[in-house]
Amino acid sequence: MVEGKCEDGIAIINDNDEVITYNQLADYIEDFYEHIEPRQIVLIMAKNNVASIIGYLSCMKNKSIPFLVRDSAKSEVIEKYIEDYDIKYVWLSDELFVDNVPNLKYKEGKVFERFGYSLVTTGKELCKVNEELALLLTTSGSTGSSKCVRISYKNIESNTKNISEYLNISERDKAITSLPMNYTYGLSVINTHLYKRATLLLTDKAPYEKVFWDFFNKYEGTSFAGVPYTYEILKKMGFAKNNVSTLQILTVAGGKLGLEEEKYFIDYSIKNNKKFYVMYGQTEATARISYRPLEVMDKKLGSIGKAIPNGKMWIENSDGIHITESNKTGEIVYCGDNVAMGYAYGKQDLEKGYEWGNILHTKDIGYIDDDGYFYVCGRKDRMVKINGIRVELDELEKDLRKEFNGNDFYCETEKCMDSVCFTRIKIMFKAINTLATYEREELIRFISERTGLSKRYFRIS
Repeated sequence: MVEGKCEDGIAIINDNDEVITYNQLADYIEDFYEHIEPRQIVLIMAKNNVASIIGYLSCMKNKSIPFLVRDSAKSEVIEKYIEDYDIKYVWLSDELFVDNVPNLKYKEGKVFERFGYSLVTTGKELCKVNEELALLLTTSGSTGSSKCVRISYKNIESNTKNISEYLNISERDKAITSLPMNYTYGLSVINTHLYKRATLLLTDKAPYEKVFWDFFNKYEGTSFAGVPYTYEILKKMGFAKNNVSTLQILTVAGGKLGLEEEKYFIDYSIKNNKKFYVMYGQTEATARISYRPLEVMDKKLGSIGKAIPNGKMWIENSDGIHITESNKTGEIVYCGDNVAMGYAYGKQDLEKGYEWGNILHTKDIGYIDDDGYFYVCGRKDRMVKINGIRVELDELEKDLRKEFNGNDFYCETEKCMDSVCFTRIKIMFKAINTLATYEREELIRFISERTGLSKRYFRIS
């Protein structure tokens, strides 16, 4: 993603005011990848910090395989990943090294320290892996299972180039890391801006905090990315009243943005000469599938737009036949070089090649209007996407039954109107009235940890 030294420029500025040039970044990458063997998996407990980016880029350069997980993942989850995938290295913060490595069982395996992180060896060895495999990402919001998306070098290159093209990213841009690095949308922001030798404003602060925008304004940020919930909160906070003069591009993906929020940010963008892109994607497509062109930004409300450059989209009926009529619903199907290789459930799947043939059946139900713009109106399965995180309700029910003595759980979604309108998951089971308060709290805590979602997104009924 970042090649050897050439004309220098600023690659990263973090919220501690540390500045890293592209030449310095290349040196850091070289220092790191000398300590890892090619074609071995490096589990990176990622945050939006220098250490995580160095680890990721070093793996890409060394042809090791980064496996990105959120830094808050529990020790038992990390241990399961290590066992299921024969992971040889773990790159984690020194705080987690003390608190979260399972029983400190890998402490003697520390081989490298830098940027407040430690590289730890587990004693395992991955034997067989497909030569095209570049990256492992969990399906967003995986409930503790080992299911991952297998992403190739071709996938990353295709998606990075296509996104850079339609967003017209250049070395003059400064994008803030407003999304987690282990989330495909957040990683695509990092990939595209480093590819174009732009600058990353690196922070783990939330867009709802004043310090986030103070940092953005201090270094004259130009680009902001968010999921629908982010924009709902920013609207509630009166974002349009703020003076963010250098902001040029706003993007949204990770679920359906409400029409009121769309209208609010479209109006803001038009009045302030900003570019607002509504996009659609999945981890299985290495981030992006479609975007709404600027020329119809305010004319196609609710639309996910058209396929990204070099991609194709169409609608299929239940028999797999293309639907050519407008306004007739069916499954949205996408074709492009960014479609991932397939899923993995453990090391036995890492030898596999391209199983999907560059074609992704999204499981989203939608239609095309008379002008060829796509709309999403439902799902084929029981998957819900909340705040950019995917939750499979059937999988969640299975985990709940296993954890709580086989009780018969049922999960469904509902709208919450407490402050802003958002989707949450309602949990029901026949013995619910026998649960003490502490048991209800334990239930919600378990679900929150499994999904990575705040407790506010769940309700026991």
